[in-house]
Amino acid sequence: VVDLFSFDSASRAIWSAEGFVQDFSAVTQQPRLVTTAPAGTQGEGSQFTYRIAITHHHPLGIPHDHKHENLMVLRNAGALLSELAAHQIRLILHGHRHHPYFGRAVIHADQPESRSIGVLSAGTVSRGKKKKKYGFQFYVLTLDANLNMQATPYISEGGSFQPKTHFYIEDLQEA
Repeated sequence: VVDLFSFDSASRAIWSAEGFVQDFSAVTQQPRLVTTAPAGTQGEGSQFTYRIAITHHHPLGIPHDHKHENLMVLRNAGALLSELAAHQIRLILHGHRHHPYFGRAVIHADQPESRSIGVLSAGTVSRGKKKKKYGFQFYVLTLDANLNMQATPYISEGGSFQPKTHFYIEDLQEA
């Protein structure tokens, strides 16, 4: 089962393009979408649930975007990361700047109950008015029976999209 929780980071205007999550209650409410559980699993709310959060703004700074980084990262990113870790969210998907990037945040690394959260930034699949610096890109996410999430980037430099080397959201050596 995959549970998706959406967080509005774009409705509360702060300044320019900055974001802020005002309401964290989405993580304690019914998920927006629940997919079918694989055969032999318990279903929603069980240990066989992979939890994903979705937000518009960046919960982490993205390398190579120093010029506008202060406008892209959530004003309360630390609070969001802490809240999501407390509710066993394993992946955050976000957009905003459309630079492809993946990172991991370890929350409470100094404590036995530390949590790792993958943060995956969307690229863009549309051309727009000019060629994008990072090409055109999207990810295909695949969840296996052991709840290991794999991301495969697909990239185009103007022609068809080609798959690139996949990676896992969690560090499988830590699992």
